[in-house]
Amino acid sequence: MTEQLSLAERKLRVGLAAAGCLIAGTVGLFVGTKDSIWVAACLRVGVVLGALWLCLPVQSRSSAWKFLTREKLAVLVMIAVFFHRAKFLIPVLAIFGIIAWVVRPKKRGRH
Repeated sequence: MTEQLSLAERKLRVGLAAAGCLIAGTVGLFVGTKDSIWVAACLRVGVVLGALWLCLPVQSRSSAWKFLTREKLAVLVMIAVFFHRAKFLIPVLAIFGIIAWVVRPKKRGRH
């Protein structure tokens, strides 16, 4: 027996879960030890759920990821996975960009 939840109910549940995790993490900071793994986990999950809650669509606005196609998602995942390995390429690409800008063909004026 699976009932379909409306979008408003889903958003409410995500918001409540985010608030619960953030509250539990904050209370854990003051009550528990500072190096508790559960406090860190609650705070991180609460932040992620809060971000998801913000991205969920409402009746007046469509979802934040509506523009995201499979190709764009694949590119974003590739960037996230390989960015730390490709950091050295950024200055190289900047240099090549400057060189390409300098040696590009000049526009001819009207005669």
